[in-house]
Amino acid sequence: MSPQIALQNPIFFSYLRIVFVSLALGGVVLGILRWGLKKEIDALWRTYCSWLIIAPLCLAVLFVGRIPTCIGI
Repeated sequence: MSPQIALQNPIFFSYLRIVFVSLALGGVVLGILRWGLKKEIDALWRTYCSWLIIAPLCLAVLFVGRIPTCIGI
């Protein structure tokens, strides 16, 4: 898949939605736990922040094409 094909592929956009909705919901839940319920979730927060970096990188590799995806995985 090339970037031009990815922009026309509904499955790629489904992956985008799933990833970003999951990250958003996770952030909301962690925010509620940390600031709403005053829980100590520093380790969970660090893990979540790392996924804020990892997930877009993985989506970028998928967007670029098949060969970079194989190399990235």
